Amino acid sequence: MAFNTTSTTLGLVGFTPEPNGRGTMSILYSCLAVLLLNTWTVFHPNIPPKDQNKYRKWVHVFKVISSATVAPDAISTVAFSQWRCARKATKILQPMLPWWSIKHSFYAEMGGYRVVDKRSGQMYCFRPLQLAWLHKEKIIEIPEISTEDIDDRSGADVLAKILACAQSTWFLVPTSARLQQKLTLTTLKILLLPYVAVTWMIYFFWWTKPLRMESYTKIPVESLPDAKLIQLAKATLPVDEVPNWWRPVPLEMHDRAWEFWWMEKPWDLKRLHTQVARTMAESWVADWYRDAVNEAHPSEWDCWDDIVIYLSGSFIYGFGLVAWDYRFPTPAERIVWRVSVLTSCGGITIWVPLAFMLRWLRPGNTWKELPFYVLTVMVFAARLIIIAQVFAGLRLVPEGVFASANWSSYIPHV
Repeated sequence: MAFNTTSTTLGLVGFTPEPNGRGTMSILYSCLAVLLLNTWTVFHPNIPPKDQNKYRKWVHVFKVISSATVAPDAISTVAFSQWRCARKATKILQPMLPWWSIKHSFYAEMGGYRVVDKRSGQMYCFRPLQLAWLHKEKIIEIPEISTEDIDDRSGADVLAKILACAQSTWFLVPTSARLQQKLTLTTLKILLLPYVAVTWMIYFFWWTKPLRMESYTKIPVESLPDAKLIQLAKATLPVDEVPNWWRPVPLEMHDRAWEFWWMEKPWDLKRLHTQVARTMAESWVADWYRDAVNEAHPSEWDCWDDIVIYLSGSFIYGFGLVAWDYRFPTPAERIVWRVSVLTSCGGITIWVPLAFMLRWLRPGNTWKELPFYVLTVMVFAARLIIIAQVFAGLRLVPEGVFASANWSSYIPHV
Protein backbone atom coordinates (compact mmCIF):
# COMPACT_ATOMS: atom_id res chain seq x y z
CA MET A 1 0.00 0.00 0.00
CA ALA A 2 1.68 3.21 -1.15
CA PHE A 3 1.66 6.51 0.69
CA ASN A 4 0.08 9.25 -1.40
CA THR A 5 2.52 12.06 -0.57
CA THR A 6 2.13 13.93 -3.86
CA SER A 7 -1.37 15.34 -4.13
CA THR A 8 -3.23 15.02 -7.42
CA THR A 9 -4.57 18.56 -6.94
CA LEU A 10 -2.81 21.58 -8.39
CA GLY A 11 -2.80 23.96 -5.43
CA LEU A 12 -1.81 24.24 -1.80
CA VAL A 13 -4.39 25.17 0.81
CA GLY A 14 -3.91 27.34 3.89
CA PHE A 15 -5.78 27.29 7.20
CA THR A 16 -9.12 25.52 6.79
CA PRO A 17 -12.02 25.87 9.30
CA GLU A 18 -14.04 22.94 10.60
CA PRO A 19 -17.76 23.25 9.78
CA ASN A 20 -18.08 21.26 6.56
CA GLY A 21 -15.39 18.62 7.00
CA ARG A 22 -11.81 18.10 8.11
CA GLY A 23 -10.06 21.25 9.17
CA THR A 24 -6.57 22.28 10.17
CA MET A 25 -7.36 22.40 13.89
CA SER A 26 -9.00 18.95 13.98
CA ILE A 27 -5.90 17.45 12.34
CA LEU A 28 -3.65 19.33 14.76
CA TYR A 29 -5.67 18.42 17.88
CA SER A 30 -5.89 14.73 17.01
CA CYS A 31 -2.17 14.52 16.30
CA LEU A 32 -1.24 16.44 19.47
CA ALA A 33 -3.40 14.08 21.53
CA VAL A 34 -1.59 11.08 20.08
CA LEU A 35 1.79 12.75 20.59
CA LEU A 36 1.01 13.49 24.24
CA LEU A 37 -0.25 9.94 24.71
CA ASN A 38 2.93 8.52 23.21
CA THR A 39 5.23 10.67 25.33
CA TRP A 40 3.92 11.38 28.83
CA THR A 41 1.35 8.65 29.47
CA VAL A 42 3.54 5.81 28.21
CA PHE A 43 6.51 6.81 30.38
CA HIS A 44 6.83 4.84 33.64
CA PRO A 45 9.02 6.96 35.94
CA ASN A 46 10.88 5.63 38.92
CA ILE A 47 9.83 6.54 42.46
CA PRO A 48 10.63 10.26 42.93
CA PRO A 49 12.45 11.73 45.95
CA LYS A 50 10.21 11.99 48.99
CA ASP A 51 10.76 15.74 49.39
CA GLN A 52 10.38 16.60 45.70
CA ASN A 53 8.51 19.90 45.36
CA LYS A 54 6.04 20.87 42.64
CA TYR A 55 8.67 22.83 40.74
CA ARG A 56 10.94 19.80 40.37
CA LYS A 57 7.98 17.59 39.47
CA TRP A 58 6.95 19.89 36.62
CA VAL A 59 10.54 20.21 35.45
CA HIS A 60 10.72 16.43 35.37
CA VAL A 61 7.46 16.27 33.40
CA PHE A 62 8.82 18.75 30.86
CA LYS A 63 12.08 16.81 30.65
CA VAL A 64 10.26 13.54 30.03
CA ILE A 65 7.93 14.96 27.36
CA SER A 66 10.70 16.78 25.51
CA SER A 67 13.02 13.76 25.66
CA ALA A 68 10.30 11.37 24.50
CA THR A 69 9.33 13.72 21.66
CA VAL A 70 12.83 14.18 20.27
CA ALA A 71 14.30 10.82 21.29
CA PRO A 72 11.59 8.15 21.65
CA ASP A 73 14.26 5.62 20.73
CA ALA A 74 16.04 6.49 23.98
CA ILE A 75 12.84 5.88 25.98
CA SER A 76 12.34 2.51 24.27
CA THR A 77 15.93 1.57 25.11
CA VAL A 78 15.45 2.58 28.76
CA ALA A 79 12.33 0.40 28.89
CA PHE A 80 14.18 -2.50 27.28
CA SER A 81 17.15 -2.14 29.64
CA GLN A 82 14.89 -2.08 32.72
CA TRP A 83 12.98 -5.11 31.43
CA ARG A 84 16.24 -7.07 31.02
CA CYS A 85 17.41 -6.05 34.50
CA ALA A 86 14.06 -7.09 35.98
CA ARG A 87 14.20 -10.51 34.29
CA LYS A 88 17.77 -11.03 35.51
CA ALA A 89 16.87 -10.00 39.06
CA THR A 90 13.87 -12.35 39.06
CA LYS A 91 16.07 -15.31 38.16
CA ILE A 92 18.44 -14.45 41.00
CA LEU A 93 15.93 -13.62 43.74
CA GLN A 94 13.12 -16.11 43.06
CA PRO A 95 15.10 -19.14 44.35
CA MET A 96 15.72 -17.26 47.63
CA LEU A 97 12.25 -15.68 47.84
CA PRO A 98 9.54 -17.90 46.29
CA TRP A 99 6.99 -15.06 46.38
CA TRP A 100 9.24 -12.84 44.26
CA SER A 101 7.96 -11.96 40.76
CA ILE A 102 9.06 -9.77 37.88
CA LYS A 103 6.75 -7.08 39.25
CA HIS A 104 8.80 -7.09 42.47
CA SER A 105 11.95 -6.79 40.36
CA PHE A 106 10.54 -3.72 38.63
CA TYR A 107 9.52 -2.34 42.03
CA ALA A 108 13.07 -2.82 43.31
CA GLU A 109 14.60 -1.45 40.09
CA MET A 110 12.58 1.75 40.42
CA GLY A 111 13.77 2.36 43.99
CA GLY A 112 11.01 0.56 45.88
CA TYR A 113 13.31 -0.80 48.60
CA ARG A 114 15.44 1.64 50.62
CA VAL A 115 18.01 0.26 53.06
CA VAL A 116 18.37 2.50 56.12
CA ASP A 117 21.50 2.37 58.28
CA LYS A 118 20.09 2.92 61.77
CA ARG A 119 23.49 3.85 63.19
CA SER A 120 24.36 6.62 60.69
CA GLY A 121 20.86 7.40 59.43
CA GLN A 122 22.05 7.03 55.83
CA MET A 123 19.44 5.77 53.34
CA TYR A 124 20.71 3.73 50.38
CA CYS A 125 18.99 3.42 47.00
CA PHE A 126 20.15 -0.09 46.18
CA ARG A 127 18.99 -1.83 43.03
CA PRO A 128 17.98 -5.54 42.79
CA LEU A 129 21.50 -6.99 42.44
CA GLN A 130 22.70 -5.17 45.56
CA LEU A 131 19.56 -6.18 47.46
CA ALA A 132 20.04 -9.82 46.42
CA TRP A 133 23.65 -9.84 47.65
CA LEU A 134 22.73 -8.22 50.98
CA HIS A 135 19.88 -10.71 51.45
CA LYS A 136 22.10 -13.67 50.55
CA GLU A 137 24.74 -12.50 53.04
CA LYS A 138 21.97 -12.20 55.67
CA ILE A 139 22.72 -8.52 56.16
CA ILE A 140 19.11 -7.58 55.38
CA GLU A 141 15.80 -9.42 55.20
CA ILE A 142 13.74 -8.31 52.20
CA PRO A 143 10.14 -7.97 53.45
CA GLU A 144 7.40 -9.70 51.47
CA ILE A 145 5.06 -7.39 49.59
CA SER A 146 2.08 -8.73 47.70
CA THR A 147 1.55 -7.84 44.06
CA GLU A 148 -1.88 -6.53 45.06
CA ASP A 149 -0.24 -4.03 47.41
CA ILE A 150 2.08 -2.87 44.63
CA ASP A 151 -0.89 -2.53 42.26
CA ASP A 152 -2.85 -0.53 44.86
CA ARG A 153 0.00 1.98 45.15
CA SER A 154 0.48 2.15 41.38
CA GLY A 155 -1.05 5.00 39.38
CA ALA A 156 -2.61 2.66 36.81
CA ASP A 157 -3.67 -0.97 36.53
CA VAL A 158 -3.68 -3.30 33.53
CA LEU A 159 -7.07 -1.99 32.37
CA ALA A 160 -5.77 1.58 32.27
CA LYS A 161 -2.79 0.46 30.19
CA ILE A 162 -5.08 -1.44 27.82
CA LEU A 163 -7.22 1.68 27.36
CA ALA A 164 -4.11 3.77 26.69
CA CYS A 165 -2.95 1.29 24.05
CA ALA A 166 -6.44 1.26 22.53
CA GLN A 167 -6.41 5.06 22.24
CA SER A 168 -3.06 4.92 20.51
CA THR A 169 -4.23 2.14 18.21
CA TRP A 170 -7.38 4.03 17.19
CA PHE A 171 -5.14 6.62 15.54
CA LEU A 172 -4.26 3.97 12.96
CA VAL A 173 -7.89 3.30 11.94
CA PRO A 174 -8.68 6.57 10.12
CA THR A 175 -5.10 6.73 8.88
CA SER A 176 -5.39 3.26 7.34
CA ALA A 177 -8.69 4.25 5.71
CA ARG A 178 -7.05 7.28 4.12
CA LEU A 179 -4.19 5.17 2.82
CA GLN A 180 -6.62 2.61 1.40
CA GLN A 181 -8.46 5.37 -0.47
CA LYS A 182 -5.19 7.03 -1.57
CA LEU A 183 -5.90 10.25 0.33
CA THR A 184 -3.02 12.53 1.24
CA LEU A 185 -1.57 12.55 4.76
CA THR A 186 0.16 15.44 6.49
CA THR A 187 3.83 15.02 7.37
CA LEU A 188 2.73 15.25 11.02
CA LYS A 189 0.64 12.09 10.67
CA ILE A 190 3.39 10.36 8.69
CA LEU A 191 5.84 11.01 11.52
CA LEU A 192 3.37 9.84 14.19
CA LEU A 193 2.81 6.41 12.61
CA PRO A 194 6.16 4.97 13.77
CA TYR A 195 5.68 6.70 17.15
CA VAL A 196 2.63 4.51 17.73
CA ALA A 197 4.56 1.34 16.88
CA VAL A 198 7.38 2.26 19.26
CA THR A 199 4.77 3.03 21.95
CA TRP A 200 3.51 -0.55 21.71
CA MET A 201 7.06 -1.80 22.15
CA ILE A 202 7.56 0.39 25.24
CA TYR A 203 4.31 -0.84 26.77
CA PHE A 204 5.42 -4.43 26.15
CA PHE A 205 8.61 -3.93 28.15
CA TRP A 206 6.92 -1.90 30.92
CA TRP A 207 3.65 -3.84 31.09
CA THR A 208 4.31 -5.19 34.60
CA LYS A 209 6.15 -2.11 35.89
CA PRO A 210 4.14 -0.01 38.39
CA LEU A 211 3.15 3.40 37.05
CA ARG A 212 3.70 6.68 38.92
CA MET A 213 4.31 5.14 42.31
CA GLU A 214 5.45 7.60 44.98
CA SER A 215 6.02 5.43 48.07
CA TYR A 216 8.74 2.95 48.93
CA THR A 217 9.52 0.27 51.52
CA LYS A 218 12.21 0.86 54.14
CA ILE A 219 14.51 -1.97 55.18
CA PRO A 220 16.27 -1.09 58.45
CA VAL A 221 19.73 -2.51 59.17
CA GLU A 222 21.83 -2.04 62.29
CA SER A 223 24.84 -0.77 60.34
CA LEU A 224 26.57 -1.00 56.99
CA PRO A 225 30.29 -0.68 57.72
CA ASP A 226 32.77 0.38 55.05
CA ALA A 227 34.10 -3.16 54.71
CA LYS A 228 30.66 -4.50 53.76
CA LEU A 229 30.10 -1.70 51.25
CA ILE A 230 33.43 -2.48 49.59
CA GLN A 231 32.47 -6.16 49.35
CA LEU A 232 29.08 -5.18 47.94
CA ALA A 233 30.67 -2.98 45.27
CA LYS A 234 33.17 -5.65 44.23
CA ALA A 235 30.49 -8.35 44.12
CA THR A 236 27.82 -6.49 42.16
CA LEU A 237 29.43 -3.72 40.10
CA PRO A 238 31.21 -4.35 36.78
CA VAL A 239 34.31 -2.41 37.79
CA ASP A 240 37.99 -3.25 37.63
CA GLU A 241 38.83 -1.31 40.75
CA VAL A 242 37.03 -0.15 43.87
CA PRO A 243 38.81 2.69 45.70
CA ASN A 244 39.36 2.89 49.43
CA TRP A 245 35.96 3.62 50.86
CA TRP A 246 34.58 6.84 52.15
CA ARG A 247 31.06 8.08 52.77
CA PRO A 248 30.42 10.76 50.14
CA VAL A 249 28.00 13.64 50.10
CA PRO A 250 25.72 12.81 47.15
CA LEU A 251 25.99 16.19 45.43
CA GLU A 252 29.78 16.03 45.63
CA MET A 253 30.03 12.64 44.05
CA HIS A 254 27.62 11.87 41.26
CA ASP A 255 27.61 13.57 37.89
CA ARG A 256 25.44 16.67 38.18
CA ALA A 257 25.62 18.01 34.61
CA TRP A 258 22.13 16.77 33.71
CA GLU A 259 20.55 18.19 36.87
CA PHE A 260 22.41 21.49 36.39
CA TRP A 261 21.15 22.11 32.88
CA TRP A 262 17.61 21.14 33.84
CA MET A 263 17.78 23.26 37.04
CA GLU A 264 16.68 20.37 39.24
CA LYS A 265 19.47 20.66 41.81
CA PRO A 266 21.85 23.40 42.96
CA TRP A 267 25.27 23.58 41.35
CA ASP A 268 28.05 22.48 43.68
CA LEU A 269 31.71 23.18 42.88
CA LYS A 270 33.28 21.16 45.69
CA ARG A 271 36.17 18.96 44.58
CA LEU A 272 35.65 15.23 44.48
CA HIS A 273 37.62 12.96 46.75
CA THR A 274 40.85 12.03 44.95
CA GLN A 275 40.33 8.32 45.65
CA VAL A 276 36.92 8.31 44.00
CA ALA A 277 37.00 10.94 41.29
CA ARG A 278 37.54 9.73 37.71
CA THR A 279 37.28 6.04 38.59
CA MET A 280 34.84 3.46 37.29
CA ALA A 281 33.20 3.30 40.72
CA GLU A 282 32.42 7.01 40.75
CA SER A 283 29.04 6.89 39.02
CA TRP A 284 27.78 3.48 40.16
CA VAL A 285 28.60 3.83 43.84
CA ALA A 286 27.38 7.42 43.93
CA ASP A 287 23.93 6.28 42.81
CA TRP A 288 23.53 4.45 46.12
CA TYR A 289 23.52 7.82 47.92
CA ARG A 290 20.99 9.52 45.67
CA ASP A 291 17.45 10.25 46.84
CA ALA A 292 16.01 8.31 43.87
CA VAL A 293 17.10 5.75 41.30
CA ASN A 294 17.88 7.05 37.83
CA GLU A 295 15.63 5.82 35.03
CA ALA A 296 18.56 5.25 32.67
CA HIS A 297 21.95 3.63 33.21
CA PRO A 298 23.74 4.04 29.85
CA SER A 299 27.05 2.89 31.31
CA GLU A 300 25.48 -0.57 31.77
CA TRP A 301 24.14 -0.85 28.22
CA ASP A 302 25.55 -3.50 25.93
CA CYS A 303 25.17 -4.46 22.27
CA TRP A 304 21.50 -5.46 22.72
CA ASP A 305 20.61 -2.01 24.01
CA ASP A 306 22.55 -0.47 21.12
CA ILE A 307 20.54 -2.58 18.67
CA VAL A 308 17.24 -1.42 20.20
CA ILE A 309 18.15 2.27 20.10
CA TYR A 310 19.40 1.94 16.52
CA LEU A 311 16.37 0.05 15.19
CA SER A 312 13.78 2.24 16.92
CA GLY A 313 15.59 5.50 16.11
CA SER A 314 16.18 4.70 12.45
CA PHE A 315 12.60 3.40 12.13
CA ILE A 316 10.98 6.53 13.56
CA TYR A 317 12.98 9.14 11.69
CA GLY A 318 13.75 6.97 8.68
CA PHE A 319 10.00 6.71 8.16
CA GLY A 320 10.19 10.30 6.98
CA LEU A 321 11.73 9.00 3.76
CA VAL A 322 8.22 8.10 2.54
CA ALA A 323 7.62 11.87 2.32
CA TRP A 324 10.64 12.31 0.05
CA ASP A 325 8.47 13.71 -2.78
CA TYR A 326 5.88 15.35 -0.54
CA ARG A 327 4.61 18.73 -1.69
CA PHE A 328 6.01 21.09 0.94
CA PRO A 329 5.05 24.79 1.06
CA THR A 330 8.36 25.72 -0.58
CA PRO A 331 11.09 23.81 -2.48
CA ALA A 332 13.60 24.88 0.19
CA GLU A 333 11.56 23.14 2.90
CA ARG A 334 11.56 19.93 0.87
CA ILE A 335 15.36 20.06 0.65
CA VAL A 336 15.65 20.76 4.39
CA TRP A 337 13.35 17.79 5.10
CA ARG A 338 15.43 15.44 2.97
CA VAL A 339 18.72 16.59 4.50
CA SER A 340 17.34 16.35 8.05
CA VAL A 341 15.95 12.83 7.56
CA LEU A 342 19.21 11.61 6.00
CA THR A 343 21.25 13.26 8.77
CA SER A 344 19.11 11.67 11.47
CA CYS A 345 19.28 8.18 9.93
CA GLY A 346 22.93 8.36 8.91
CA GLY A 347 23.95 9.97 12.18
CA ILE A 348 22.45 7.26 14.39
CA THR A 349 24.04 4.60 12.16
CA ILE A 350 27.45 6.05 13.07
CA TRP A 351 26.47 7.12 16.59
CA VAL A 352 25.60 3.64 17.90
CA PRO A 353 28.94 1.88 17.17
CA LEU A 354 30.80 5.02 18.27
CA ALA A 355 28.98 5.02 21.62
CA PHE A 356 29.75 1.31 22.01
CA MET A 357 33.48 1.93 21.48
CA LEU A 358 33.60 4.91 23.84
CA ARG A 359 32.23 2.80 26.69
CA TRP A 360 35.46 0.82 26.61
CA LEU A 361 37.68 3.90 26.89
CA ARG A 362 39.08 5.00 30.21
CA PRO A 363 37.60 8.21 31.67
CA GLY A 364 39.45 11.39 30.82
CA ASN A 365 39.79 10.89 27.06
CA THR A 366 37.77 14.01 26.30
CA TRP A 367 39.31 14.62 22.89
CA LYS A 368 38.33 11.11 21.82
CA GLU A 369 34.74 11.78 22.90
CA LEU A 370 34.50 15.00 20.86
CA PRO A 371 33.29 13.32 17.61
CA PHE A 372 30.60 11.54 19.63
CA TYR A 373 29.26 14.78 21.09
CA VAL A 374 29.44 16.60 17.75
CA LEU A 375 27.50 13.76 16.11
CA THR A 376 24.94 13.79 18.95
CA VAL A 377 24.33 17.52 18.44
CA MET A 378 23.93 16.99 14.68
CA VAL A 379 21.39 14.17 15.12
CA PHE A 380 19.33 16.07 17.68
CA ALA A 381 19.43 19.24 15.57
CA ALA A 382 18.16 17.28 12.57
CA ARG A 383 15.35 15.79 14.67
CA LEU A 384 14.32 19.19 16.00
CA ILE A 385 14.17 20.52 12.44
CA ILE A 386 11.96 17.59 11.39
CA ILE A 387 9.60 18.20 14.32
CA ALA A 388 9.47 21.93 13.57
CA GLN A 389 8.72 21.23 9.91
CA VAL A 390 5.76 18.93 10.55
CA PHE A 391 4.04 21.72 12.48
CA ALA A 392 5.14 24.62 10.29
CA GLY A 393 4.06 22.69 7.21
CA LEU A 394 0.41 22.77 8.33
CA ARG A 395 0.16 26.37 7.13
CA LEU A 396 0.10 25.18 3.50
CA VAL A 397 -0.78 21.58 2.70
CA PRO A 398 -2.04 19.72 -0.39
CA GLU A 399 -5.81 19.98 -0.89
CA GLY A 400 -6.20 16.22 -0.58
CA VAL A 401 -5.34 16.45 3.12
CA PHE A 402 -8.82 17.86 3.86
CA ALA A 403 -10.74 15.25 1.90
CA SER A 404 -12.68 12.98 4.27
CA ALA A 405 -12.45 9.20 4.03
CA ASN A 406 -15.53 7.42 2.72
CA TRP A 407 -16.51 5.23 5.67
CA SER A 408 -19.50 3.72 3.87
CA SER A 409 -17.13 1.38 2.04
CA TYR A 410 -16.15 -0.10 5.43
CA ILE A 411 -19.49 0.21 7.25
CA PRO A 412 -22.18 -0.62 4.68
CA HIS A 413 -25.79 0.48 5.19
CA VAL A 414 -28.07 -2.17 6.62
